[in-house]
Amino acid sequence: MTVRIPLNLSIAVLVLGWAGLHAQETLSSVQRELDRVDRDIQREKELHKQERKRSADFEQNKAQKLQALQDQSRIVQARIDSLKREVDKARRQKTAHKSQAQFFANKEKEFRQSLSSSLLLLASDLRADFPYQREKRAADCEELAKSIEDGITPTEEALNRLAALLSASLDFASDLEVYSGVYTAAEGGSHEGTYIRLGAAFLGFLSQDGQLAALIRSDSTRGYRWEDNDIAPAIRTAFAEAIRVAQGKETPRLVSLPVRVGGLNLRTPPPAKAGQDSASTRKPSGDKK
Repeated sequence: MTVRIPLNLSIAVLVLGWAGLHAQETLSSVQRELDRVDRDIQREKELHKQERKRSADFEQNKAQKLQALQDQSRIVQARIDSLKREVDKARRQKTAHKSQAQFFANKEKEFRQSLSSSLLLLASDLRADFPYQREKRAADCEELAKSIEDGITPTEEALNRLAALLSASLDFASDLEVYSGVYTAAEGGSHEGTYIRLGAAFLGFLSQDGQLAALIRSDSTRGYRWEDNDIAPAIRTAFAEAIRVAQGKETPRLVSLPVRVGGLNLRTPPPAKAGQDSASTRKPSGDKK
């Protein structure tokens, strides 16, 4: 038996079935969309958590760096303050040293002036001193005094040169020398012969023929002068003997020579030995008379 279902009812059933299927599909789609949204939310939460962690790490790192920078800044500031104090101290020391330097510069200037004046006085005294190379010795002192006054010679070099001059004077005052030369007698005649000098105490001359002898005399009124009159034969003999011993022609021995000391005539035996450089026959430059 065939049951006939009305067409409208069939259509209604089909519509309802399609609607149920569509509703079920829509629900599944909604659920999938909700799941996707949940996943997105979880992902966003994870990203937010990571971002917060990065932000916290950044803030911590920033705080550490800021603290290190502040510590370094305090150290640098302390160093700057220390350097400022050192600069102030150095400036005060420089001012004090500048005053001291000026003080010592003035003292050096006064010393150089005094040294130059002393050398000029020494040169003046040398021109009245023992008449042997006195012009050269005086000129050396004057030349050094002028170079000091003109600022040409530094103080240290000036002192060294003065020490050399004084040393040369001490050597001159203690050595023995024999040299050939010409002597002009009081009557005007010239005689070749030999000079003999004993430091700055004695200077004599003996002609080649041994007939003329002369020696330096000094007194408070006339100063140094040559005398060749009334020279005793014994003095001429002593001159000849001393010259031969000094030149190494005879055995070294003591020879008495007349020396005036403090206004007294003394017969002092100088050590005239052979082989001495000062006993050579060279003729020194400067005064002989």
